[in-house]
Amino acid sequence: MLVTPQQAARWLDDPYFPLVHTRSGHRRKVDLFVQEMIHGKWKPGVGDPVEIMDGRVKEGVHRLSAVVQCGLTIDLPVLFLANTDNPAS
Repeated sequence: MLVTPQQAARWLDDPYFPLVHTRSGHRRKVDLFVQEMIHGKWKPGVGDPVEIMDGRVKEGVHRLSAVVQCGLTIDLPVLFLANTDNPAS
């Protein structure tokens, strides 16, 4: 899926997201991904998918942060998961 910086920012706009920035290594990992994306070394559609459930990022915060930071539209595998804990009536 082609993910724009705007879409990545919407997915990351979550009240719990700022807590992720305090994790060790977050900035280094994002910076590495940004450099790969800017220099064309990012392999489109490869790697673990970004996982979105109920509009919230479950997996892929570093990759989405890099998309926002580099300002480029990037091809990422994205899975939209159903919330099985709260099935619709």
